[in-house]
Amino acid sequence: MSVARYRSLSVVLLISCWGLLGCSAPPPRPIALEKIVSSVEERAEPRGDLVRAAFELHDAPPLGLRVPDRWDPGTAPETDVFWHAHAVAFEPRVQASRRAWRAALRRADGAGSPGRTGVAYRLEDADDLRRQNDLVATFDLLGLLGLGPRKAEEQVALGAVDLAFGELEEHIWAAVFEVDRARVGFAAAGARLTALRGLLAQALETSRRFELLHERGRLATGVIGRVRSIVTGLRGRVHHHEAAVARARERLARAAGLPPTAVTLDAVSAQLLAAERLPEQGPPSVPAAELLQAVPRLRAARFAYALAEARLRYAAAGWWPGLRVGPGLKIRPDEFLTGGVLALDLPWPARVSAQIEEAVELREQAREVIESDLVAIMARVRAATSELSVARNHQAYHAPVMESESLRTWHAVRARASVEETASAVNAWVDALNLRIVSVLGVVDSAEQVWLSDLSLRESSGLPPGFEGRAQP
Repeated sequence: MSVARYRSLSVVLLISCWGLLGCSAPPPRPIALEKIVSSVEERAEPRGDLVRAAFELHDAPPLGLRVPDRWDPGTAPETDVFWHAHAVAFEPRVQASRRAWRAALRRADGAGSPGRTGVAYRLEDADDLRRQNDLVATFDLLGLLGLGPRKAEEQVALGAVDLAFGELEEHIWAAVFEVDRARVGFAAAGARLTALRGLLAQALETSRRFELLHERGRLATGVIGRVRSIVTGLRGRVHHHEAAVARARERLARAAGLPPTAVTLDAVSAQLLAAERLPEQGPPSVPAAELLQAVPRLRAARFAYALAEARLRYAAAGWWPGLRVGPGLKIRPDEFLTGGVLALDLPWPARVSAQIEEAVELREQAREVIESDLVAIMARVRAATSELSVARNHQAYHAPVMESESLRTWHAVRARASVEETASAVNAWVDALNLRIVSVLGVVDSAEQVWLSDLSLRESSGLPPGFEGRAQP
């Protein structure tokens, strides 16, 4: 084999090996169905290392979410940190946005790097390698120097990382408040069911006596019909609220990313709705300027604006010419000739101007989004403040009166029905039971509404979630 042919083939092999080295990829990871099932089931036995790692990843002051130094996730199912940590670790939108943020980080690692290296090998005659062959390699000079479009590309990638993290914070914020709302809803559903079951037991106890009186002819058919109707309706309410508890359990399980077997009424105590646990004062008002700093949604909108600004700078960098340099080699049968290559490409003015104008419009659109989001947040804060005030007044004044009066009436008519055998006593019992049903449900509804309004106001104001350290003992 001639020297020229050997050298030509060596160059081709070198280029091929370079390409193969750049094509390495992670090994495939097929889905194992049994591992997916076991992974989900293991969430019922919370792993402290997994939850802590996910939680501490977002231990940022704006969110105010932290894991205590001493915390056993398996022994604190009623604590805020237990539910918040599981939401941060397993809630689907948080998981997806966490992966998107990490992907943006990896993308930024390569941003701003020089462009692809160009290599060209030209054969004048494939059948006769002794004739002249050319080898040219070119490099992105501006990219190597970190100038022009490559520098702007790096800023765009960093802006995309900030935006991805802002969106991750926004999803975390929504997730922890959703899990708190689900906790309130589950506790309220359990409290309603418990109260109605107690009423049903009391009603059945008295209604048996009314049935005996009817069999003896001492109560008319119309009167006993009212008794049967309200007892049947109460039993139907119990069944309805059993289904409501199941739906509330599903909502909480989804919000926390836990299997439903891990969500029990023991883990979400009905004491959460006790009057002494409810907040006596609303959260402090937050000025509009502080909302821009405190509310994750508004911070994400600001990151989006910064990214739009970076993209505008990238579009403006289109005015830079492309400059590629590199060595050139001529391979002849009897000699090598070395030289250099300079390649310059110039931008088309109309195209660059159009891209800059487009980027300016998108930047202004991002600014308008911040303004509109701020207006929406301010309106939500104002509405939530009014809703909380109404809910607290109702819970503090109206609900207790209705509860005490209905309970006193209920005790009185039950005592009367135990000694009287008149239609009047039975009708009074039916009316009192109706009032009692409305009252016990109203008390739970009132307490639930206080917490939901409080959470809504805190979420809109950028104030920390949770129930601990805020309710009066």
